[in-house]
Amino acid sequence: MKTPTGGTFTDAEARSLQVGQSVYLPVSYQSGAATPTSTPIQAPSPTPVSQPSSDNDGSLGSAKYLGAFDDRPDRHTPVGSNLNIYDSIGYNGDQNDFFKFRLDARSNFNLRLSGLSADADLRLFQDLNRNQKVDSGDFITGSTLSNTATDSVNRILEPGDYYVQILPGVAGAKTSYSLNLRTVSLSGDIQNKGRRC
Repeated sequence: MKTPTGGTFTDAEARSLQVGQSVYLPVSYQSGAATPTSTPIQAPSPTPVSQPSSDNDGSLGSAKYLGAFDDRPDRHTPVGSNLNIYDSIGYNGDQNDFFKFRLDARSNFNLRLSGLSADADLRLFQDLNRNQKVDSGDFITGSTLSNTATDSVNRILEPGDYYVQILPGVAGAKTSYSLNLRTVSLSGDIQNKGRRC
């Protein structure tokens, strides 16, 4: 498969293709044939190209920092308001993936976990006492749909630092995944809208 610019997709890129994304298939004509022939395409294996050799993002303290989310036009944050992450869980003892991000404004926040070949779940936390551990009261919400169903969460969050955890939904589950994080900043104070001063 070829990319729209003529390059070649890596195995990891081919696994993360989205519906509606443009790809080009190599086609050639055989001598004397009136119709084109193409090279058969094999579906990529659900096993990730490179499995982590160690779990370097398996706790709040070692979470992968994604940056700040802010879609307000006057802000130029490193992440913007939409981010896709492609990773795997359950291989080589990797039982937790934690990602840390910051919201610079009150936002409608959406998480979507998809592309699963086995059951995986997601959780949203805020480390309220900043001890880099998940304590009671830190859990905000999560999604634990069974099998390979797409898990999603939609919440209004205040500015601050947050953590997303991806973990196997059942013991022994191994899967690659696509995690989409999207924010829409909420302008002003919703509770005060419509009031006259």
